[in-house]
Amino acid sequence: MAKVEKEYQHYVPKFYLRFFSDNTRSIGTYIFKERKFIDQAALTSVGGKKFLYGEDGKIENWFAELESTWNKIIGKIIEK
Repeated sequence: MAKVEKEYQHYVPKFYLRFFSDNTRSIGTYIFKERKFIDQAALTSVGGKKFLYGEDGKIENWFAELESTWNKIIGKIIEK
């Protein structure tokens, strides 16, 4: 089995998180287990988990294709 390029797989898509970010690279987040707020957490480490959709990358890649369409649609809605 080939190694997946994207180990950390998001259940909240990064494109969606960017709409809540001032700089498109980070977002404020709260870590409940540690009872700690992080003012600028990297989008690459928020809203996901390692190998959430499996190690073969099939589902992750399928979501990536869909997300490009969703990004355009949601972006237009927010714009208006």
